[in-house]
Amino acid sequence: MNNRKTVTIMMAVGLLLMSYGSFSQTAEEMLPKAIQLEEVKGELEKAIEMYETIVKNFSENRAIAAKAQFHIGLCYEKLGRSEAMKAYRVVLGKFADQRKLAARAQEKLNALNSTRHNVKPLGIITREVWSEDEDVYAISSDGRYMSFIDWRSSLSIKIYDTKTGKIWPITKKGTWKGKYEFPDTSIFSPDGKQIAYFYFYKDNIELRIVNLDGSGMRVLCNNHNGAGVPWPVDWSQDGKYILAIIEVKDKTNRNKHKDQIVRVSVKDGSIETLKSLNNKHTRYLSFSPDGNSIVYDMSQADGIDQKDIYMRTIDGNKEVVISDNPANDWYPYWTNDGKQVIFLSDRSGSKGLWSQAMVNGLPLGDPILLKGNLENKFIPIGSTRSGSIYYSTGTSTRNIYSEGIDLRTGKRTSTSKKLSDRVEGGNTCPSWSPDGKYLAYLSQRGKTLMKNMTFVIHNIETGKEYDLTTQIKPGSGLGSFMPRWSPGSRYLIMTARKNIHDEDGIYQVDIKTGAHTQLVSFPGKEGILPQIAPDGSSLFYLRTIDGTLTKFDLKTAQKTVIFQSKKQLFYNNLSPDGKYLAFRYWFDNPNDLWIVSTTGGNPKKVGSLANDERIGWPVWTPDSRNVVVIAVNSRKVYQFPIDGSPAFMLEISMKNKRHLEIHPDGNRVVYDMEQAGRNQVWAIDNFLPKKE
Repeated sequence: MNNRKTVTIMMAVGLLLMSYGSFSQTAEEMLPKAIQLEEVKGELEKAIEMYETIVKNFSENRAIAAKAQFHIGLCYEKLGRSEAMKAYRVVLGKFADQRKLAARAQEKLNALNSTRHNVKPLGIITREVWSEDEDVYAISSDGRYMSFIDWRSSLSIKIYDTKTGKIWPITKKGTWKGKYEFPDTSIFSPDGKQIAYFYFYKDNIELRIVNLDGSGMRVLCNNHNGAGVPWPVDWSQDGKYILAIIEVKDKTNRNKHKDQIVRVSVKDGSIETLKSLNNKHTRYLSFSPDGNSIVYDMSQADGIDQKDIYMRTIDGNKEVVISDNPANDWYPYWTNDGKQVIFLSDRSGSKGLWSQAMVNGLPLGDPILLKGNLENKFIPIGSTRSGSIYYSTGTSTRNIYSEGIDLRTGKRTSTSKKLSDRVEGGNTCPSWSPDGKYLAYLSQRGKTLMKNMTFVIHNIETGKEYDLTTQIKPGSGLGSFMPRWSPGSRYLIMTARKNIHDEDGIYQVDIKTGAHTQLVSFPGKEGILPQIAPDGSSLFYLRTIDGTLTKFDLKTAQKTVIFQSKKQLFYNNLSPDGKYLAFRYWFDNPNDLWIVSTTGGNPKKVGSLANDERIGWPVWTPDSRNVVVIAVNSRKVYQFPIDGSPAFMLEISMKNKRHLEIHPDGNRVVYDMEQAGRNQVWAIDNFLPKKE
């Protein structure tokens, strides 16, 4: 027995020394050993591991790290694995300064692409195109370029060349500070030489066009005359028109809008309305190859997400329904020969690609399923002339964690612990009951586009939890369905609706029975993020659209505006003593934290984060003397005393913290955390039906 222990200890020490030895080696020492494993011994998997260690630990040694990355591609190529192409793309993207090696990587990629294109495909192929965790908006028609927004560093549109791996900006650096400037959605011209994009510029909104090298920017149209600005969706094959959506504000209800489908002249920016949708809405549009008709998706009724698909000629003389299934059909686009309309649908129980045959602009027969069981987070980007469809997908998950904290010193008093393993991946918006005995949170379930939003009640003492079944649905506004508590810890309060066709309202839900009661009824997005006073006599809620904080008396139903701003408000949270609401402005100096009295008056700025930061969800300490916020960019946590004393950072361990709440005893916090995952871009090839 003692001998076994001795041997075990010696082995452990030996392994530790070996491990230490590998870390103590220099890049210059490790690279020849890795090459020997690859070229002499043929131990390719071990060689890849060593090359990856070099790239990870010695990235500052550009020449050697690049060579190691190139050899990773060589190893995978020898193994006959598709990861070779990805490895060579990394050389092009991260080591473009190593020109000779980058040129060799490009030659390898060209050769592999040529081989792949010369082999007759066996069927539908799904391939990874890019995995750099960027927010990709469009793909050029030849599949070479992608446009994305760099939200983290420059607030600009950038172009990624899938062939060379190069990245460059085509719009100037934006800002969240003061008069904000930043881009939004973008589309490519049919020849791939220009980008049309939506741009927020100070007090204006503009539709712009710019060349792919960033030159020649011009404004097609703007909102100077109070008109809506076209949201670009597609570009006609002849290059003359942009198909777009305009949101027209409802004059009788400023919280609602009506969508118009328009055609914008690329030459002079003139706008032609093709169709007004009244109270229904659209998101995806597509020109036919000849430009004489369009297909579009439209909500089945006001206020719901399920859509049907329609075809309409440009002159408006013909309009037909392509799909009117009760399920959700969306993202339609024409194939290059004009003989099919491809669309996404969850009619089979999961997201899938479907095809509807078209003859003379009319649907022929029933649609057929091309590819089913698409990933849950499938977000379409665009299609190419070759018939491939590009999409992005995220692999992140969100779960709830708790840990101890000393709010006086900012020091952590216990390590973080996951709240529950019962259902993982989509848990968010935790909220403590006033008595501290329960935690309510939202859990997103389901594999279809319309995920189920389920309330979960967690017993802090026993650790047991249960799903709260209720018949109401999520509302349409910011923070809809985010649970808050009534003073007696018996009811949840939230913005919701009875049915998908109904207007929003503020509801309370019994945590024991799931029975719901409507407390406030209002049209549109009038009341979001409701907070109930400690004595239960009134509600406070926010209207983001016109910067209004409103008090609603639950006995008299009287509404009192306690604060109104010309700027849009973002977030609001009531102090435990009911005296103040904490908030920030949406775009104007979003790094500033404000409070306002619940009896009215002018707001007071409590403090500010750095200029490049934004205030996250504000939460009060139990004594109502401090507001704690998460900085959106860095995810650091700060405590702001409302008396003007300096703010200080709280030592909360986990990164990527989102929604934080403080227990009523002030000794612990909970938060939801987004865990490791990346936005990846994929392409689906060879899914179109073969021509006879």
